[in-house]
Amino acid sequence: MDTQLAKQNVRMAQWAAIIKDRVSSGLTINEYCSERGLSRDAYYYWLSKIRKSAIDNNPTAFAELTPPKDEAKSITAETHVDFNAQVELDVAGVRIAINESTPRDLLKMVLEVVSDAE
Repeated sequence: MDTQLAKQNVRMAQWAAIIKDRVSSGLTINEYCSERGLSRDAYYYWLSKIRKSAIDNNPTAFAELTPPKDEAKSITAETHVDFNAQVELDVAGVRIAINESTPRDLLKMVLEVVSDAE
């Protein structure tokens, strides 16, 4: 095995343990990284790499993702019979239609999910 690949596998294992510990801690990513002196950017970088590796190694597996309680925001959607999209976005093959009544938090969460899925 190539040294660089071995080093990356060790780092992936270390960060997988860190991410698992953060989830079980109940802390937000910001709180966890701050308390442990970790870079938030590094956390998200390795989270992305670990997710991609999991998908590449098992492309037919499904996983239920539950956001941590303190990071999830309650979003209520009102039923609109006549939705008039003011903007339509095509992000990674996903079409997203929004208007001025689209909750900002909802749009942010949708875009984060779509970008993480790439």
